[in-house]
Amino acid sequence: MTGPSSVPRGERSGQPGAHWETELQFGGEIVVPDDAEPARANRATRRAATRRAIHVQEIERLNERMNNQIRAAILDALKPPPSYSTGDLMDRYARAARIINLRKGQPLRRPDATAAALTAAITRVRAVAEAGPTSGTTTPGEWENGYEAACANILAALEETPATTPAAGTRHTADTITSDDLDQLYARISALEAVAASNRRHVQHLVPELEAADTARHALRTRAEQTEARLLRAATIAAEERDRSVAAEQRAEQAEAAIERVTTVCHDLPYEHVARILAALDQDQEPTP
Repeated sequence: MTGPSSVPRGERSGQPGAHWETELQFGGEIVVPDDAEPARANRATRRAATRRAIHVQEIERLNERMNNQIRAAILDALKPPPSYSTGDLMDRYARAARIINLRKGQPLRRPDATAAALTAAITRVRAVAEAGPTSGTTTPGEWENGYEAACANILAALEETPATTPAAGTRHTADTITSDDLDQLYARISALEAVAASNRRHVQHLVPELEAADTARHALRTRAEQTEARLLRAATIAAEERDRSVAAEQRAEQAEAAIERVTTVCHDLPYEHVARILAALDQDQEPTP
């Protein structure tokens, strides 16, 4: 049978035996024996190289997953309790979050050791945050310094020198982490995930309470505004009633004075004159002298 598929790739390129050179590269080329070696040894070597490369890729995927989950756990743990969420604390948290996010994608040098340091630092931050600036054991200034120092410990753990990628042409070895460390790393990740889940549940539990409090506060404000408007209306009505009462009292005093004058004038008049005056008043006419 003749055709392109029947000719070895190396012979087509003019290099006999070149088809035994592996196509698998990970930080450098791995060369297996050529045609002179038995085919079984070649296959075993290729399988070993493939397993080694897959193992390295698995470790790197694990490292990347751990980096992302560590950062997520840190961002959750750095948040102080809602009762202490003052402007200054949230500003410090935002700064720490920006620093952490700037390092996103950069591998940690020793993920297992870094996870232990981060776990301790996170525990310290939570303890300081939960104590609060008014716990009585420290002054607000000392508490702020302790909180910032605890945050700095977390950032220092993230400032490990990143692992470098092997240069081209060199053999890649997983010397930063071995397969024996995988269980420990998974345990660290699970612990950090538990901390993040606990924080999320705590926040989710508080959200309905905060919304209910906000609704109640809005209702109280509305009722206060309505009460203030009713009080203003009542004050206006009271002022008007007071003015009318003063005017009525003045009219009553004037009428009393007029009656007093009429009584004084009519006291010495004969009865006929008084009767004529009263009749004229009843008819709304001027009395005749």
